[in-house]
Amino acid sequence: MKWNKFANILNTNPWLQMFIGSPHLISLPLNMSADEARHQLKKYVRTQFEYISFRPFEQLDLSATNVNDSREIPHPKYRHTKFFEGTYTDYTVVLHIEGPDQPFSRARHVSDDEPTIRDVIAHLARWHSEGWAKEGCPLRLGAVVKRVSRVNDVTQVRRQHLEVYLFPADFDLEQFQVDLAA
Repeated sequence: MKWNKFANILNTNPWLQMFIGSPHLISLPLNMSADEARHQLKKYVRTQFEYISFRPFEQLDLSATNVNDSREIPHPKYRHTKFFEGTYTDYTVVLHIEGPDQPFSRARHVSDDEPTIRDVIAHLARWHSEGWAKEGCPLRLGAVVKRVSRVNDVTQVRRQHLEVYLFPADFDLEQFQVDLAA
């Protein structure tokens, strides 16, 4: 992905930073200058980050689940070490509680407890009704983020992209719950 496009997207959507990850960036030496760190981030974005796209919410499959289709692969030199290649797809619902939170400041991941996006939204609605709703603080669902990562441990290729599905401004959580119960 081109650095300028990446930087512009993050400037207008700073909450997306929680989805940008690189193992080698986390382990940067503490004495690295800001210029060196910026150079490392630029390199990561150009070589390993494919794209960030915003898609219509209507195209989102609410029954989607996390997918891990990785498999173990042999390494020609290290026979007793496990190496993997494959694609990992995970979904996260981004939200905030109006009042105490900044927009897009909380995240709930699709997991074994809530295996689909629909289940996560239903869980958030119940969670909100048992707490924050009683205090008059509305729940605001911001987006569903689909992160796809492709990994090959042998060649050290790691690529990822994000697909962002913003909730429509008129998304009716109460109607969603009614439709879910029907």
